[in-house]
Order: sequence, then structure tokens, then C-alpha cells
Amino acid sequence: ICVELGQTPGSTFPAMALLAAAACFGLARANQMDTVLPDHVPACQCTAWSEAPAPYNTAWVNTTLRDASGASCAIPANASRTLNYYPWCLCNGKPTPCTSKDSVPEQVYIQLAGTDIVVASFVTFEPELPQAPPQGMITGPSGTSTETGVAHWYTTSHASGTPRNYVLNFVRFANLTSRATYTYKVKSGSVNGTWSRTYNFRAPYSAADGGETRIALYGDMGNTLYNNQGNLGEDCAAGRIDAILHMGDHAYNMGDDGDARGDSYMNAFSSAAIASCPFIPVIGNHESTQCPGDEVDESTHERYLNQTWGAAYGQELVSTATSALGHLLSRGSLLGAGVHGARHGGMPSGTSQWYSVDLGLIHLVGLDLDPQLNKTAMLAWLEQDLAAAVANRDAVPWIIVTSHFPLYNADFEKPDAANASAAYYLGDAAETFTTNGHNFVPCSGVDCLTVGEILHTSASIMDPILAKYGVDVYDAGHIHSYDTTWPMCNGTICDGVKSYVDPKGPVHITEGNGGVPGVVGTNSIKPCKTSYGRMCGTGGAYGRFITSNASVLSYEHVENPTGKVTDTWSIVKTK
Repeated sequence: ICVELGQTPGSTFPAMALLAAAACFGLARANQMDTVLPDHVPACQCTAWSEAPAPYNTAWVNTTLRDASGASCAIPANASRTLNYYPWCLCNGKPTPCTSKDSVPEQVYIQLAGTDIVVASFVTFEPELPQAPPQGMITGPSGTSTETGVAHWYTTSHASGTPRNYVLNFVRFANLTSRATYTYKVKSGSVNGTWSRTYNFRAPYSAADGGETRIALYGDMGNTLYNNQGNLGEDCAAGRIDAILHMGDHAYNMGDDGDARGDSYMNAFSSAAIASCPFIPVIGNHESTQCPGDEVDESTHERYLNQTWGAAYGQELVSTATSALGHLLSRGSLLGAGVHGARHGGMPSGTSQWYSVDLGLIHLVGLDLDPQLNKTAMLAWLEQDLAAAVANRDAVPWIIVTSHFPLYNADFEKPDAANASAAYYLGDAAETFTTNGHNFVPCSGVDCLTVGEILHTSASIMDPILAKYGVDVYDAGHIHSYDTTWPMCNGTICDGVKSYVDPKGPVHITEGNGGVPGVVGTNSIKPCKTSYGRMCGTGGAYGRFITSNASVLSYEHVENPTGKVTDTWSIVKTK
């Protein structure tokens, strides 16, 4: 189990560094990690974890780490879902939330902003916005430098609860040497600011740099034992992946419990993987307030947009807003306005709801295909982006389009799916306790919109675009399972040919269970019993795309609990 120490220089936690090294590399698999946060502030003199009574002594997966962590605040991996919504310790025998310490970096992660650019993003809690900018110290092949960044003030706006103030910090590291290893640390601009611990990452790369392109992707993950956070960290450290793409539904939900749930999730994920592996986020219905059925409040939507601003900052995009609030929100909306758009003639998207980025041999597109969303602006941008991608295909041969919502999936061929309620399918209620697949409920009322109707509309829009530009793969989440189709043309298998050799249409993948709340530690996989499906799987999992040329793009389906690859296939182009 790889652990996050979170200590700043001078903190008295020496044993943890040794445990971290042993834990990160000594075990084969990880899943949700035991996360120790010694800089968080307890509400009392906490009980040492080694003396914790049942059931709290079994909340830890790594008992060696438990016994060495003293009474520090922590997020034990095997605690109940509600306990993992915040760091905690035992006060008088009861789990009690801990609070963040002012000016101490937390929720540190690296955002992919270009083929030679990453942005270190982190949160601090301050009594006011620091007058000085945040800093990042980076060491690599060219030596050590200290870079200054930007910070902006974010106040939660939940309809209920006390507002909380965040300082969202972003430091840009540019002109990186392809695939080189760098170390970095960060601190806020506060006079009381302290440096974070030192992290490392491997720089991104362009197609011209050669070598394999390796990307992990999945949708739908919260703080739960059998998620894939630890697996992704191990994969990145071992060189099996170079970036992580999350296709929507982050944390369930980032703004819940006064944003404490988002804080806990980001601290755990930082520890496991994304402080050291470039992150590419895509919006899902659990981050959106754009359509009927989206049940999260506006503050959750705002937090997602603002916390993912680092990719836009990496591109040095400038807000044209005239007010402080407008500037804050527009910064959030600039995510991914686009390496591809800026460098290969496409049009920057100007919004985090849809964007594109290149990594190596793969052009990645992230869309918001909420079926109730007005897509006019997005589709106009998408046509220009894909046209530019096709024109650049000699350099970047593979095109993968992602969204939170699938277009084709075995669950859609269930007898009760076509006439089921679209509002229920698109909302949060259907996913509350759905740890595999998706639930459907019948439509009621004369004007009830059905799942079949929205799927038909979405496919009628997207199928011609995917075909026109020769998109290789469409990948999604939302349905909490694994599903692959044969190459698809207008809703059926292209020419009836069940082969990935020289396909005439895109392969559709659903990889929608990165670790939803309550997912169990067992998986299954078998051929789909549908007209167009190939393989269907259950349980927490993720995918890995791997390619080294324009001829073969391979996919691996990886189980979270074991790390085993239980399905693999390749698109092969011979002409």
C-alpha cells in the first residue's frame, strides 16, 4: 500500500518515510490507500492508532503503517464510506473529523497541459488571499529552478452550510525534457507558507519523441476500498502508464459535506497517484448542474471547474472577464482550450466541458454529452478539432473521443431500458447504490422522455461525426461496468464483421467503474449477450491504451482488486 505522508520539513514523522518506500514498492496491488495526513489538526489528543479498539483497528489495510502513524489524522482505506469523507482520528473512542492547517499545501497534483508542460496544482487554506504568488521548486536534467505561479480565492456557495474559503494554487512547469524524471515541491505565497514534501513525475512527450504512448482511463470513482487509485500509482511508477484520464464522476460528490468529501478524495488520490502522474479530468453528471436531473448544487460544479484550471494556465490563456467573480469562473472554464487547438490549427474550446489534448501518438477529446445539453457550440468546436486532428494524423495517428455518457452498451439492450425514464438514468439517484451496471425505472406520465429516445438522439448526432473523421475509439463511463463493442456503423456492427483488423467504424468502450462507492472486491468477465457487444465485465476496473506506431493500438482491461489484465484486444491497421 503506497502511502502519502504529507509532512512538511520539520514535522516529526521520520518513520513514515521508510514505511512509504517499503509500502509503495513492496506489495503487488494497492486499490484505495491508507492515507496519513500528519499536518491536519485533530480536535483533541487523539488515541494512538495502535491502541484503537474494534472496529477502528481493522479500518487500516496496512497494519504496519497503522501502528507507526501514532495518533495522526488519517483516511484508513477500509473505513466505512461515511468516515472516508474526511480525515479523522479517535477522540474519546469516537471518530472525529480533523481540519486543515493554514498555509500548508494539500491536494497536490499534476495536470497535463501540453506535450512538454505540466501544472502543479494544490490547495491551501488561508485567512485571506496571500499577496505573494505561490512557488514551485523543480529539479530535472537542466538543474533546479524556482517558478512562480498564480493563486485565486474560491468560496463555496452551498445552499446550506457555512461557506469555506480556499486558495487554489497553480505553478506552471514548461519546456520539460521528454520522458525525463523531475522532482518538485510547492508552497503558497503566504508569509507563513511552508514547502510541501518533495514529489516526482515523469515528463510528458510528443509523437516526435518516439517510444510507447501509455494512458490509463476509466470513469466513476469515489473513496472506497476497491477503487483504482493505488493501482494507477503503481502503474505510473512502473512505466505502464504515463497519464490518467478520468471520464467523469469524481468523488461522489466533490462539494458534499461542505466540500470535505472533495478534500478527502483529492488528498487520497494525490497520495496514490496524481501528484506524480499527469491527470486529465473529464466532467460527469456528478460535477454538472447544466441539465434537468443533475442533482448536485452549483458549488460542486464551480469547485470542479476551478480546481481543474491548471491545464488552461499551462497554456497561458487569459481571461477576458471584467469582475473578480467572472475572472474566477472563467479561469475554471478554460481547461484544455487546447494544445491541439493551439498548435495544429484547431479552435480552442474555451470551456472545461469539452476540450482536447495530445499525448504522444494519441489525440484525446473530452466531451460533455449529457443528452439534455444544448450541444450547438460543442459540436461546432468538435468538427474543427477533429478536422485538425485528421490533418495531423501523420504525426498523431490515433484519435480517441471520450465522454461520461456511453452511446452503446449492453445495458441498453435490456428489456426495460428503451422505455425507461431518461431523467432517472441521467440523475444521481440511479447510481446511489449501483455498484455494477445501471438501474432503470419505468417512465411515468404522458411527456416522460425515455432512455431509448435520448440514446437515439445522441447516436444520430455523434455517429456521423465519428465516422466522418475516422475516430478509432469512443470511450465512456456512467454505467458502472465494462463493455466493449465490435466496430460500429450507424448502430450496428460494421458490415457484420466481428474483427478489429482495419475496422470501418469506432470501437465503443464503457469503462465505468473505477471504484464507485461500495464496489465489492470481486470481478467477472464474459462475452456480451447483445447484438453488437463483444465482452462485458463487472467490478472495479480501469483500462490501459498502449501504442508505439500507427498500425496497432492495444487495450488492456485491468481489475482493481488483483491488478490482473482480464481482457486485451488490439485495433490493427494494415492500410
